[in-house]
Amino acid sequence: MRAARLGDELGLENLYVKVESKNPSGTTKDRLAAVVLSVFKELGITEFISSSTGNSSSSLARGIEMYPYFKMHVFVGEAFSEGMRYGQNNPGVQVNVIPGLNFTDTSIFAQGEAKRRGLPFEGGFFNPARREGLKLAYFEAVDQVPTPIRWYFQAVSSAMGVYGTWKGAKDLLALKRISVLPRLVCVQQESCCPMVKAFQEGSPEIEERHVFHHPTGIAKAILASNPSDSYRFVNSIVRESGGTMLSVSEAGILNARDRLRRLDGIDTGYCGAATVAAVASLAARGAIPQARQCS
Repeated sequence: MRAARLGDELGLENLYVKVESKNPSGTTKDRLAAVVLSVFKELGITEFISSSTGNSSSSLARGIEMYPYFKMHVFVGEAFSEGMRYGQNNPGVQVNVIPGLNFTDTSIFAQGEAKRRGLPFEGGFFNPARREGLKLAYFEAVDQVPTPIRWYFQAVSSAMGVYGTWKGAKDLLALKRISVLPRLVCVQQESCCPMVKAFQEGSPEIEERHVFHHPTGIAKAILASNPSDSYRFVNSIVRESGGTMLSVSEAGILNARDRLRRLDGIDTGYCGAATVAAVASLAARGAIPQARQCS
């Protein structure tokens, strides 16, 4: 959807917002789940372990409701348990709420359980089927947006969606479906921004000083305290794209959410609003050229 009135306020002629809330589970992760479960079926994987802040596992759980030959054991930190919107009453989905652990520690715990039980770990960022599924949102945007997409903003924890988008953009460039690659912008909230801290220091790795051991913030789905495994890859592609990483304040997130709703009638959660706040921040600095595409 074109956010024309907000774009006018920010001095951006072509500002677009990708609205994914109409998907069956309400998030872009339904694309991920469709491809992951299809690949698992081809590989003969019917039982597996997963970990999530809620969105990915909810989408996978909804898929399992339709295809009950799967069984998923999902591990979710207590602070994120409300994000599990599907699977609570599905015999094919076993939800394990782990008290006291953040997202990163819960993922490590889930990998240990997979090894102990002899089951495949779904893989998260390192599952190539996830990237193939998530790049589809970018494919759709390219089909629907009438001008080249020159900037791509996303709120991130592991930045799996950004990684998938870059894969998709390169695919389309090779096919000559697009003529320009987007600049990638990873957005985090100031209260939990390990990637941003490492990126701004020019560090190729997340060091101990970048880690947020007890992450807090209103955008709960991106509260990853230590995404060190994925950062080294994301750092590389963001720099290759000529993009950046930046953090936004809670006040900025709330203000952006209100502006988008008030000006263009588009409602978004806190993660989506974080990207709008980041666009506003870069536009105010003059970092996004006038009349260029921003999505």
